Amino acid sequence: MSGQLKTASGPWAWIERQLESLSDRDRKLLLGMYAFFGLASVIGLWWILHGVLDDKAGRVRDLKTKMLAVHASIGDYDRAKAQVDAQESRLKAYQSQNFSAFVEGVASKHQISDMLRSVNASGTPEVVGRIQQTTYEIEIKKSEYQPFFEFLHELETSGYPVTVRNATLKTSFQRRVKMLDVRLEVVVSSIAGA
Repeated sequence: MSGQLKTASGPWAWIERQLESLSDRDRKLLLGMYAFFGLASVIGLWWILHGVLDDKAGRVRDLKTKMLAVHASIGDYDRAKAQVDAQESRLKAYQSQNFSAFVEGVASKHQISDMLRSVNASGTPEVVGRIQQTTYEIEIKKSEYQPFFEFLHELETSGYPVTVRNATLKTSFQRRVKMLDVRLEVVVSSIAGA
């Protein structure tokens, strides 16, 4: 047994025998082919991985953009909520004050309380969200221009949550002085259910 060489068997032995049977030129071609396919495989793998990474980076950029939009929306929401809270607190401040009494006080301040004929709610209040809007009609007869417009200006700029929706003005003359007959339709806002 000592004089016998063991010959290899199996797939590697078969490959070795095939390589030994090749000429130098064929071995170089085979080696070149392996190098080419190896390089092509590396480049292909790099190309695939680069595409995957680029796709992931694009998704991250999209998510960052969406996250910035969400943060901006949160900021907008916070600002809008602060405005709503401020308006609601303003409405609550005037909630206990009767609108008719408020109008009579403004009319008295501008010396047209004798011309103020009526302040009446008309229709049913409309509720929009948490805000209730009540329509009132104000009737003023035989008022001079200047006091009436001062009354109207204070009515809208006093801070009381009232808005003039419609105004009907009729002009007449009394002893060569222009007088106004006025019917105002105003909307008073308040917190619903309060």
